[in-house]
Amino acid sequence: MNSISCFFHLIKFIPRIMTVMILIQINSFVLASDDLRITKWKILGPFLGAPRDGRIDHLLSYGGEKKIIPSDNQVFYSALADKGIVTWSELTDQTENIEIKYDNVDWDSVIFRFGSTGLINIGYATTEVTVPEQTRVVVLTRKVPIFFVNSQGYLGESYSSGFHYTPALLKKGANRILIKFAGKADRHFTFKMKGVHKEAIFIEDITTPDLIQNQVLKPALVGITLANTSLEWMKDLRLKVKGSDDFDESLTSIDPIPPLTIHKFPVRFSQKAVLKSKDPQKVRSLEVELFRGSEQINKHQIKLEIKKIDEPHKKTFFSLIDGSTQYYSILYPQDFDPDKSYGVIFGLHGASVEASHMAKQYSPKDWAFVVLPTNRRPYGFDWQDWGRLDFLEVLEQVKKHYPVDPERFFLAGSSMGGQGVWHIALHHPSLFAAAAPHAGWANFQTYSPFILQKSRMFSSPQILMQRNRAMMDSNNLFFLKNAQHLPFIVTQGAKDPVVPPLHARLFQKTLKELGYQLKYREIADKKHWWNEPLVNGIGADAIDNQEIISFLKGKRLKRYPETLSIHLYDLSINDEFYWIRVLRQHKILDETTIEAKVQENKISLTTKNVAALKMDVDKQLVNSDEVLIEWNGESHRHRLTNGKRAIQLGNDDPERNHTIKKTDYTSLKSVFFKPFVIVYGTRGDESMDQKLLNSARSIASRFWRVANGRTRILRDVDLDNTVIREFNLILLGSQHVNRVTQEIIRDLPVEIGSNRLKMNGRVYQGDVSLAMLYPNPLNPKKMIALFGGTSPDSELLSLYFLPIYSGSGTPDYIIFNHDVLKYAWGGVQAAGFFNHDWDFEN
Repeated sequence: MNSISCFFHLIKFIPRIMTVMILIQINSFVLASDDLRITKWKILGPFLGAPRDGRIDHLLSYGGEKKIIPSDNQVFYSALADKGIVTWSELTDQTENIEIKYDNVDWDSVIFRFGSTGLINIGYATTEVTVPEQTRVVVLTRKVPIFFVNSQGYLGESYSSGFHYTPALLKKGANRILIKFAGKADRHFTFKMKGVHKEAIFIEDITTPDLIQNQVLKPALVGITLANTSLEWMKDLRLKVKGSDDFDESLTSIDPIPPLTIHKFPVRFSQKAVLKSKDPQKVRSLEVELFRGSEQINKHQIKLEIKKIDEPHKKTFFSLIDGSTQYYSILYPQDFDPDKSYGVIFGLHGASVEASHMAKQYSPKDWAFVVLPTNRRPYGFDWQDWGRLDFLEVLEQVKKHYPVDPERFFLAGSSMGGQGVWHIALHHPSLFAAAAPHAGWANFQTYSPFILQKSRMFSSPQILMQRNRAMMDSNNLFFLKNAQHLPFIVTQGAKDPVVPPLHARLFQKTLKELGYQLKYREIADKKHWWNEPLVNGIGADAIDNQEIISFLKGKRLKRYPETLSIHLYDLSINDEFYWIRVLRQHKILDETTIEAKVQENKISLTTKNVAALKMDVDKQLVNSDEVLIEWNGESHRHRLTNGKRAIQLGNDDPERNHTIKKTDYTSLKSVFFKPFVIVYGTRGDESMDQKLLNSARSIASRFWRVANGRTRILRDVDLDNTVIREFNLILLGSQHVNRVTQEIIRDLPVEIGSNRLKMNGRVYQGDVSLAMLYPNPLNPKKMIALFGGTSPDSELLSLYFLPIYSGSGTPDYIIFNHDVLKYAWGGVQAAGFFNHDWDFEN
């Protein structure tokens, strides 16, 4: 099932995250209280896995994951098992929570040679569930990224985060169930099916603000999650929100929801009465009622916690990324005075940690707010991509709503949040006065090594180079030069088994060699996290240590340093460093450097891969109206008049063929960084239309589970000018099955025929899939992402490289065949990027 092509990429690389795959054979079940209880399983595995290596189908020799019918005669080959062979085995007397033990694997020798990376493996199992009539169910999963029901794929829950509900359909009679999941060494998982009778149900995934004593939230946002469990589109939906006399009543229209689809959307409400400090209640309730037309079809209660202003509490906001509701937690300064200006410590949480919980690990400061963004989810995106964008949105919220001093912004974080500190601070050094990472890793390649990837074994270096360019921003060590004016205090437990000290030591070594400001704290006998000694009886010592806080408190941002050393790659992440902005590179997504030095009224610039730049020559930098600039050996003299202190050098090429600058969309994932609509094709037969709808549903499900995101799904025939004007389009299907693709295909740099695809002067024969971004010919201010193929099978396979995961390696376009199911990137036939003119690179 192509929707789970990148499930490995959803797995965050910490030793406690496991990845195994299993197939389940159920010969009987017990129906009680609408629960379908599974009693028998058949197990197969383990197969060798690797981090970030796509979806390998280990069952292809017997029909593949969608079609296999397990048999005792089937023999499979595995690099992990004794003698390299695995067969099916039976597991009985386990119901919802299943534990898997592999007796034919010597895990000790594997970990001795390859470390914990060698423990990553895939396992399988199969089941057959018989029901007397067609049955709609909600499947509850944990540690199950993917499962199949009668060959149709569904996304499950990779972790145990609570977002584990999936609507599905059982046909009358026998139903084949296939579960596939991944982990390290032996594993356990949860799989449970419950029958449902309502057309729509509320999912317990609600994003809420806290209510504050003696304050009024007016207006405020909640994020509410609905599942359409019916087999029909749900339209004309409205949600009424009402509460006690403390709240105004509101009514919200809801986007149409496709069958068996989960949809999360923002809802506004207003509090009209102040909550008195003597009120003994800890919560208030909002009642939400779902209507179709005038018919009420379900209702639900939302609990809002009541906090004091000096307690950590949650604030919600409307995200411009996707129109969703997000939250951040905030801890006010001690003895807060609204007439004073405060610093801000932005804290980034680790994997599986809620921002609201991380806020409780800090004690209040008399000089700063403490603000905790979410990374979109407790696992989210490793503070990259949508996680980094979430941070930047929260930063803007803080600047807008609180009395803060931007020259006293500080960035701190632990574990995954520590990696987030390195990533965000090194790409945005001029936002912060100082940074404090704890247990942050260097990059994905070293944290969970890529050594066992089939992509590395079977792909050409030229192909892999395109992947490496697309994910270069995740290499924190590469960007350390950007810390020239950003002091770091680094904390590391010497006995940390999760993020070993070698990562922190690599940072220390390089920063010391560069001569930058660094205070290194490696704490003897401490592991990954520690609370004691508590700071002021509250704050955890791992991050709220007085030495860390004192280091931060004494720093201020220097906006106009006289020397700059800049190392960058992707202008879509950031193009502005202190007083220099890079307007254009000669080559997109390539190494770019700037060395700048100011002496009186002279600025010396030495650059690499810079075609145009702009400088803010503030009087703090050059106290003269005449400036001499030497750029790569050429002299430029500028006179600053009428108070304008900006100087531009080079050609930014304003006369381009497209309205959209290529540097705004530098790889496929960037299409999803702004509001998008998924448009699936309906030109095929009924079966193909249903499969493309399932592909659309899989994108929406992934974005909800991983990004706490809002998505919209449309049929191609329902696309209108309003959507074209306001949204990027995710087009599912070539012109043979999607009417929108048919309308624009002549304006795209690709030809898709039956068993034939032509791109960049080269023809690819047979079943070939394509994923590509490009400016929308229907609206050159917006983008499309086209997922298509030369046959029905390749149309469905086109989502294999769907880039909704942190640090994705999918370039602007990628052409591949079904060999990706065996060799991952080894099945890629072409991949690359467009240039500034949206033409192919030379």
